[in-house]
Amino acid sequence: VEPSPALAKIARENFGLKITNSYFEAAGFAPSSFDVITMIDVFEHVSNPRELLGAARQVLADDGLLTIKVPNGNYNYLKQKLATKMKKEAQHDIWDSYEHVVHYTPETMAKMAQKAGFKVEKLLLPPPIHSPVWANVVGHYYQYASPFWMDWKRITLRNLFYAAGRLEGALDKSPHFAQDLMFMLRKA
Repeated sequence: VEPSPALAKIARENFGLKITNSYFEAAGFAPSSFDVITMIDVFEHVSNPRELLGAARQVLADDGLLTIKVPNGNYNYLKQKLATKMKKEAQHDIWDSYEHVVHYTPETMAKMAQKAGFKVEKLLLPPPIHSPVWANVVGHYYQYASPFWMDWKRITLRNLFYAAGRLEGALDKSPHFAQDLMFMLRKA
């Protein structure tokens, strides 16, 4: 499902995908017609998350799985505190507020899921996304990883923070150091 006509066309023509050009809530899928629904880097852009979860719940099979990946609100808050201490907060849009309308932590996503009739079955911490430096050279954002030597400081810091986030998760603590969160949801 892709709401942008231009991006839906690219997916069809370049990747041969069957794309429904619509918002998910308006796509008209039959009840219980999906075993798996993924929303990777989608949910933080949605201004009506409960409506979207309701639509997903309706079309998800009773034993189906809904996977949602979002930036970690705890991580962004940590970055903001560090940038403020280092007097660099004006240099960065830490919250990606030009495009991210909602931010989630494990606790807020669990509450949102519960209100929509889901339960969090599992929380995963996906590895950090590629550093975007290489995109300036090749023109494909995130399609290719940046060579380590081009952005070694950022890549090293992201990997260290990711390792710290995994340690927090292993200790059953809400992760603050992991850049992203991935939730596996099932119907409650």
